[in-house]
Amino acid sequence: MTAARTEDPAASGWQALQKAWDAIASAGQGPATLFLDEAAVRQLLAGEAAPALQLPEALRALAQAQRSLQVVLPHQGFAPFCNPGRLKALLEAALAPQIGGAALRVLVLAHAVSERPAASAALPAALVALSEGLVHWMQGVRRRAPDYFSKHPLVLPFSGGQGPSLHLLEPAALLDCLRHATPALPPGCHLIHAPALGSGALLLRELALALDIPVAEASCAQNTLSELLEDSLQQARQRWQLGQEALLDGQSFDSALACGPSASPWAAAWQSQLDALRRAQQDSAAPVARRWTALPGMRLESIEGAPLRVWCLGEGPQTVLLLNAFGLSLDVWCELALALSPSCRVLALEARDDAAVAAEALSSTYYDSEDSWPQFLQSVRQLLATQLTGPLHLLSWCGGAKFALDLARALPQDVASLCLVAPSYAGVDCGAGGDSSFETSLNTMCRLVQRTPAAADSMARSMLALLQRGDGAADDPQRLWSLPDAHTAHWLHEPYVSAERMRQYSRQLVHFRAHAMSLPPAVEPLAQPCLLLMGDSDTATCAERARAMGALTSQTLQLGLRAAGHYLIHQDAGLIAQLQRAFMREGLQLDVSDARLRRFTPAEEALVSGEL
Repeated sequence: MTAARTEDPAASGWQALQKAWDAIASAGQGPATLFLDEAAVRQLLAGEAAPALQLPEALRALAQAQRSLQVVLPHQGFAPFCNPGRLKALLEAALAPQIGGAALRVLVLAHAVSERPAASAALPAALVALSEGLVHWMQGVRRRAPDYFSKHPLVLPFSGGQGPSLHLLEPAALLDCLRHATPALPPGCHLIHAPALGSGALLLRELALALDIPVAEASCAQNTLSELLEDSLQQARQRWQLGQEALLDGQSFDSALACGPSASPWAAAWQSQLDALRRAQQDSAAPVARRWTALPGMRLESIEGAPLRVWCLGEGPQTVLLLNAFGLSLDVWCELALALSPSCRVLALEARDDAAVAAEALSSTYYDSEDSWPQFLQSVRQLLATQLTGPLHLLSWCGGAKFALDLARALPQDVASLCLVAPSYAGVDCGAGGDSSFETSLNTMCRLVQRTPAAADSMARSMLALLQRGDGAADDPQRLWSLPDAHTAHWLHEPYVSAERMRQYSRQLVHFRAHAMSLPPAVEPLAQPCLLLMGDSDTATCAERARAMGALTSQTLQLGLRAAGHYLIHQDAGLIAQLQRAFMREGLQLDVSDARLRRFTPAEEALVSGEL
């Protein structure tokens, strides 16, 4: 008999187990068994009437005929709140009136149940998600500093031991245990264990070797990367219940029962995954920075009666309008646009003509002149009037945030939501924070160029040198995450590769800083929900000011992304696309479950930007 189904990440395995047991029970081949999910257990502990505890007639009759009922539940439903003795007493009080004098046997599963049988060619989702998360961190280092591991071997984070054990119950073995082994247990509360899949340190070592990454012993000094890897393992164990026996006092149970073979039944599938990683690493070509104009399906269209044109990608039911940092190519959005386009229509406005696009001239959509904002607003109005149905969802990065806020205020009925990624409010006084070191240096140089155009060449060289100062972070494990990707760093150099570009960019920066914003209490806060996403290693902007602006201008869900810098729209494109889709669907009620994210509240101390 099954109880209500849960929606947590381990639910698919729990549901598969219940479905398989229902087939056994329908054939009359198993002992009377009730499955309770986490929600039902919490209701029981809270003294609420749990519908799952109302036994159907067939199960009640079977329990009375067999003179016993066994109750199966995952431990995470009660471990922090209740000991086994109390749990059994609560269950007896709830079930005894229905089963009479039948004995009660409570079986607590110490580990998650896989949604796939061991005979499956694919690994369970829990292990796939864990390995992908660990690879994300290791490859994240490589994309910032390709030769990092030649100088800094990966430090296995579990000093003096093997790290946490990983466990996962195999469905067939558990079903066999429930049918044949557990009916011999006396009444009471019993713990069911799964064989270990391996240790956390072994998992990391195997993944690193598959990626051709040298490893060092745990006695070496640890760094940020090793801490991230250790935390990822611990968080995955908690999220997927890949082994939480530490939360349980095994001695408080009447007995503990091992379920299944002593070796991992997924050894072959895991080895296949490692072999696939190794082949992909060997066959991978050097990363290539995508070009916006060459993305599959990308098209550039005129807007009737408007000064700007619009790039379009995808044909999804919802429309996302990208607002770029001034002076930078739309190439920075390629990965994120591709991740969004299967389910969204992705738009970006463009001021350059065909010749400028072909010549890869400096982007001039946002702050090239005092008319940039009126032209942008007019173009969006015409776009809405002639080509669009439904509202816009705004997604901005860096200096595009000012246009996003003003556009939401100017078109309240046409803008449904805002997502501001690493926003820059350089020069804005909102009562908190100030310009970052990078923003201050950039402002000094650009204002000098505006006053003295002849200085553009020397200032361009100085800006390139300032950007390259960050290259030293490639040898600093604590600063590594602030770096852009090695193969896309040239995007950031584009405004400074010539004196003429430096003059164009300086003009844009001066207009950007002169862009005055109407802030409360002079105006009402925005009506649209807003998602603010900041990288915790962002050294280009001021996180404290960005968070203060979010709290001041709108109802804002504020999230920090771990081990991410200013360039997260490219480096973490998959996660941002996932958040954008969920935020369009759920708004401020967005459920933040990714272990890389931290939710901030107004009462928390603000993050302060680092130094470049």
